[in-house]
Amino acid sequence: MTDRSDETDRSAAGDETEAMSDGDGTETPSAGDETETPSVASTATTVGDLVARDRRRPAPALHATTRDRTYSYFDLCNTAAKAGNVLRHVGVRPGDTVAVDPTAHPESVLTALGAGLIGATVTFDPAVGEHGDARALVVHTDREEAVTAPPGTSLVVFGAQPTTEGATHWETEVWSENPMAPPAPTGTDDPAVAVADETVSHRTLLATAGEPAPDPDTAVVLATGRLDATTYGAGVIAPLAAGGVAVVTPAGDGEEDGGRDTNDATRDSAGDTDDPAGSLTADGDDSTGSLTDDGSPSVADAVAAAAGLAGVERVHVVGGTETGVGDGADGFGVPVERVTVDE
Repeated sequence: MTDRSDETDRSAAGDETEAMSDGDGTETPSAGDETETPSVASTATTVGDLVARDRRRPAPALHATTRDRTYSYFDLCNTAAKAGNVLRHVGVRPGDTVAVDPTAHPESVLTALGAGLIGATVTFDPAVGEHGDARALVVHTDREEAVTAPPGTSLVVFGAQPTTEGATHWETEVWSENPMAPPAPTGTDDPAVAVADETVSHRTLLATAGEPAPDPDTAVVLATGRLDATTYGAGVIAPLAAGGVAVVTPAGDGEEDGGRDTNDATRDSAGDTDDPAGSLTADGDDSTGSLTDDGSPSVADAVAAAAGLAGVERVHVVGGTETGVGDGADGFGVPVERVTVDE
């Protein structure tokens, strides 16, 4: 991008980041940071409170099972702020809508959090962006050829360099961006997520925790691999508010070499799948726990990965009706509980 007339002063980045960059838009915290992430479940008033600077810790916050990649709270808070700044630079302002790829890629989660941080409304329906009702349309490279951003809507692509003229490469811009997010005049009753002709406020989204509600030592596995207002609230917002871990398993998102640099402009499209929508199974049923045809982990694999994360003492499974992992499932070394949500 070339137009950065409203960019936050980059001179602040020097004292804002007390760490070395990992080369993919995330950073490693310096020694001496506290490890326990404080819960804000009872005090947060907006999504932005979940990624505030004072929550930066080495503790795990987000885990992508297909990449075996864990983002710490330090990574999460900094990268969400960077993603929010990238959205600002493509024209997103408080009150605007950002259409985000509904497949539960970590970039989708980070972009949604970044949008909330700058006061924008998120929709997980790319068609909204195609209809010109969103200021930005953010999609995985597998979906790029299937979408068209009309005039006035900025196209942002992650997973590989975009092929669409004028589109923004998420990884390149996020990697180089300032992690200091500008304050946005966001109120707790302002819209956080748009669903069809309705919106969900920050207050309502933060109250969506499912039963049983997560604790700081809980990892929440999003079994459907898809984001919408409900699964975003119960599978991402709830564990992050509690100081726990959100675990996502987007199909077709694995990396054969175990994790290439996401800032590599020449990297291949992640995964070999002809299903850009990201269904979790070979037969198209995204609610079961069987291994996918592209080698993506099953829900059971995701639960096992979640159970092995530092500090995790229990696992909740959110979404899907037949995950292959029932309430009280054993063999994982920690208690496993199903969380029922209205999908």
